[in-house]
Amino acid sequence: MRIDRVAFAFVFTLAALTSISAGGAAARLSEETPITIAHRGYAAVAPENTLSGIEAALRAGADYVEVDVQMTADGEIVLMHDRTVDRTTDGTGKVSALDWEYVASLDAGSWFSGEHTGEQVPRISQALESVMEADATLAIEVKHPSRQSDLAEALVEAIRYRKAEQNVIVLSFDRRWLRRLRDLDPGITTGDLWVRPRVLLPKSESAVASVHWLSLIVDPTAVWRLHRRGFRVWAWTVNSPGIARLLVRMGVDGITTDEFELMQNLEYR
Repeated sequence: MRIDRVAFAFVFTLAALTSISAGGAAARLSEETPITIAHRGYAAVAPENTLSGIEAALRAGADYVEVDVQMTADGEIVLMHDRTVDRTTDGTGKVSALDWEYVASLDAGSWFSGEHTGEQVPRISQALESVMEADATLAIEVKHPSRQSDLAEALVEAIRYRKAEQNVIVLSFDRRWLRRLRDLDPGITTGDLWVRPRVLLPKSESAVASVHWLSLIVDPTAVWRLHRRGFRVWAWTVNSPGIARLLVRMGVDGITTDEFELMQNLEYR
């Protein structure tokens, strides 16, 4: 019994709750469920966090496309998951210490396949333009915002310039930073990412709780409790049809996945 408790504690610490404030892009949540959210662009068929990945997801019919962003040393917001460019480009160094001119020169596609050799690291403006043309929603996870003092202002400016407030959800682990973002523009939908286990659900007017799929399976009451609090429940990152079907039977409203078309075309009922 003690082993079971330890295992549960370990798995539950993997869970992260994403609370997305109502308004803006959250209006799409009234659509029939389950919805499918393309992870890091369309990570199964194109390099993550690239325009080719975003465009592949949009061509496949994605209404939600998730990406990660960071800011360069000279103030450009770029799509990048890691703190460094080492894993997904032919360059090296921390994003926050590099100039845009250098980042723009990197090959962000050949690590994935020869077909994508020469793929560039996009700026947030390019990603916004892509989703705006398709009238989709860009879920923007902001990495390490507290280390980048001007990031909130720069992101709000980029979103406002393209009148994209209704087409974005901004996510971060830093709740204080998100409050700052909302102070700058209350019309931008935001999401709080949680990394610590929570027995008591956060009090919030938010629309969505996004939870690691394994935690939902280990705690079968989680979806029910979240629904009672008024949340829509998303599970990430789900690439198995069997797990997806189980989660939807449990009442999950959205599946975040690398395998977008596989999950989009899955028969859940």
